[in-house]
Amino acid sequence: MEAAKQKNKKLRGAYLEGELVTSRAWLSLRTSATQVYCLFLTRLKKEQHGKGKQKRWITTNARELIFPYRKADEKFGISQPRFTRAIDELIENGFLDIVKAGIGVANEATVYGLSERWRKYGTRDFEKRPREKVKRGFCKTRKPPANHASVSVC
Repeated sequence: MEAAKQKNKKLRGAYLEGELVTSRAWLSLRTSATQVYCLFLTRLKKEQHGKGKQKRWITTNARELIFPYRKADEKFGISQPRFTRAIDELIENGFLDIVKAGIGVANEATVYGLSERWRKYGTRDFEKRPREKVKRGFCKTRKPPANHASVSVC
């Protein structure tokens, strides 16, 4: 009975590495991005695997994080524009990636993933990934100027 409890034991809470909070990427965050990142960390699921000295906490959903704008507003008082700016900054500095872009009007949430790109922030090897603007459905198409293709405006 006791062994079954240990096997399914789950870790609650968030942990910030010293290397992360002293990094150039972290120290250059301006908006409420640090708060939003900590809230993302609380959404991580960790399970304990192994026995004795081999015991390790394993994150099981680091690339499957869902944090709807509505929850950020209702539960934490973070407005949509503030949440957007924070996420944009976390993506630009290498802390988050968008795994799958959602569609708010279709109640399809965006899936985020934690990223390690921040470790190379400020170096030549840093991989920039600006947030991609997703244009699906409901976009109005303007009449194209002469000699140009149609232009979508969202």
